[in-house]
Amino acid sequence: MINTFSSTPFKYLPFFNPFIQYLIAKMENYNGLNTTTNRENKLIISISSSYENFNTLPITIYSLLNQELKPDKIILWLDISTENLRDLPYDITQFIKNGLEIKFIKDIGIYNKTYYPLQQYPGSIVVTANESIYYPKNWLKNLYLSYITHPQDIHIVNGFKIIFDKKRHKEFSFSKSNINRDSNGYDIFPESLSGILYPPNCFSKEFFSIARGIIITPITVMIILSVPISSLFGLVYCLA
Repeated sequence: MINTFSSTPFKYLPFFNPFIQYLIAKMENYNGLNTTTNRENKLIISISSSYENFNTLPITIYSLLNQELKPDKIILWLDISTENLRDLPYDITQFIKNGLEIKFIKDIGIYNKTYYPLQQYPGSIVVTANESIYYPKNWLKNLYLSYITHPQDIHIVNGFKIIFDKKRHKEFSFSKSNINRDSNGYDIFPESLSGILYPPNCFSKEFFSIARGIIITPITVMIILSVPISSLFGLVYCLA
């Protein structure tokens, strides 16, 4: 089930850059990770990027490191071709001292931030973020509080209603007009820009065995499992 909340992330704007750069420069040895609470299920923020989007990435990382609720890890997934940290811009590597972790993987596109953390940290709570969004300070806290209320579900900020053709069950369309705050159900498709929280052990080992080596998209998932995509995710609860 997917949950949404009303606090909406906003995209990075050029005029906002000087002020944020000033704040970033003052971070010094600030630690953006949790150091006070021993969570049974670790809370991980996952983000992926590529050279084409490195210009907005520092702003996003800054916002993730300055959440009211501190995560246990913030992982940036990059293609293995950039495995030498010396080749990365200082604008990105400067955040390592603040808690950012960088991992290098075989690139599978926009699903890097979902596939790899769910596979490598199955017992953790994984929250995916987008590389071009500045997230408000209460973004992670609201998602986590929603998870506490419904720990078996997937939680989102925004989503789309899946409308199936009653005559042709495998044909569908999306509608956002009927997705409201606290919407929930098996027929909600997550919108990834605003963030998605996946509970521990969200996918079975069989899923990763099937998905390995193919291009992962919602359509291929539906084909290989022959089920509506909402059934794959489980009940989705929407917060926005």
